[in-house]
Amino acid sequence: MKQNISATYGDLVKNSHLIYKNSVAHSKYNVQVGHCSQSMGAAQVTEELQKLLPDDTTITTPGCDGSCFNAPQVTLIDHGGIEKHFHRVRPSDVKKIVSGAIAPSTYEEQFFSLQHRLVLDGCGNTNPYDIHEYITTGGYSGLADALLMSPREIIHIIENSGLKGRGGAYFPTALKWKSALLTNKTPRYLVVNCEEGEPGIFKDRHLMEGVPHRIIEGIAIAAYASGASKAYLYINAEANLSNDRMTAALEQAKQNGILGNNILQSNFNLDVEIRRGAGGYVCGEETTLINTIEGDRREPRLRPPFPTESGIMGNPTVINNPETLSSIPFIIKNGPDKFKGVGTAKDSGTKIISLSGSVNRPGVIEVPMGTSLREIIYKIGGGLHKNFELKAVAVGGPSSGLLPPSELDIDIKPGLLHESGVMLGAG
Repeated sequence: MKQNISATYGDLVKNSHLIYKNSVAHSKYNVQVGHCSQSMGAAQVTEELQKLLPDDTTITTPGCDGSCFNAPQVTLIDHGGIEKHFHRVRPSDVKKIVSGAIAPSTYEEQFFSLQHRLVLDGCGNTNPYDIHEYITTGGYSGLADALLMSPREIIHIIENSGLKGRGGAYFPTALKWKSALLTNKTPRYLVVNCEEGEPGIFKDRHLMEGVPHRIIEGIAIAAYASGASKAYLYINAEANLSNDRMTAALEQAKQNGILGNNILQSNFNLDVEIRRGAGGYVCGEETTLINTIEGDRREPRLRPPFPTESGIMGNPTVINNPETLSSIPFIIKNGPDKFKGVGTAKDSGTKIISLSGSVNRPGVIEVPMGTSLREIIYKIGGGLHKNFELKAVAVGGPSSGLLPPSELDIDIKPGLLHESGVMLGAG
C-alpha cells in the first residue's frame, strides 16, 4: 500500500506540473481579493483588467497577503518573472498600470521581514482556485507522508512539536486526537471551527480566502490521525467569500483524489461537508457549534462529557481551528524540531494576529510566539497614526481585557499574558 500512495502522489505532482505550466500565460496579473479589499473595490479593479488586457494574459485573484492597509493590491509578473507591485489601486488607475504610466509601489519590507510566515506562506500570491499550483509548490506532500504512517505515529509527531490549538484555548492538539482515537466508538468526526464571530478577529477568513488547500490538507491529516471519516467545515454565515473559496477547493480536492474514498490509494476515506454558522458569537463555542450542526438550539452543553468522547450524535468528535490545522502540513513535512525551533522553548510555533485600530499598518500578521506587543504595534504595525496617543491595547478581544501602554513589553504566549486576566485568546 505504501508504494501505491507514493506512486499515486508522484503521478499527481507530475500531472499538476504539466497542467499548471500550460495554464500560465506569458504575463500574469494578481489582484488580491479578500474580504478587506472587496470593500475597497478589488472586484472592480479585476473587471477593468479583464476589459483591457489581451486574452493571452493570465489574471488571478489570490487572497490578501495580510497588508490590508495597501488594499487593493495588484502585482504584475512579466514573462521574465519580474514582479511589479501596485498598492491602493482604484479602478481608474488600471489603464495607467497597463500602459506603464504609473510607477510601481514600494515593497513593505519591514511589515513582512519581521514576520515568520509558516501558516500564511503563499497568501497573496497563490491562486486559491488552483489545486495544481498548490501541488507544484509541495502541497499535499504532508498528507502523502502522513498516509505512510500509522495514526499513532502522526500523533506522536504532533505531540513532540508542542502544537497547541490556535482558536484561543490552546489545548494540546495531539491530546485531542489521541482521546478521540482511543474512544472505542465509531463513526468519529472532525469539526473545523471557522465561526470566528468574535469582534476584531479576521485571521481565519484570510486563511480560507488565501490558502484553502492548506486547510484541507490539515483536515485530511487530522482526520486520519484521529480516526475520523467525516469532517464538517463550520463557516461563519457572513463569510461568503471564504465559503466560495473553500467550496471550490473541496471540489478540486475530490476531483484529484485528495478527498472521498481511497485517498491516494491508501484505503482512507474522508467526506468533508460545509455547514454555515447559525449566527451569533456563541456559535464559536464548540458544544454550541455541535448543537447547531445537529439542528438544535444555539446554546452550550454541559461538560463533561467532552466532545472527544461524546460530540456529534454522541460520537467522538475532534474540534480544531483552521489556523491549528494549517500548521500540520509544515510539521509533517519538516519534522517537529523545525516547528519547535520557532517561538520559545516553552511555546513553539507562530501565532496569527489580527492587527487593527489606530495603527499605520493594520492587517493580518504571523509572528513567533514570544514576540512583544511593542514589536507588533510599532515595528510591524508602523506605530500609531499621527497625533494619536496610545491609551490601551485590546489583546484577546472582548472576552479578554485591556492592557495599558506600560505593559507593551509583554510577550505573546498561550493563555494568560497578565495576572489581571488579560489573555492572548484568538489574537
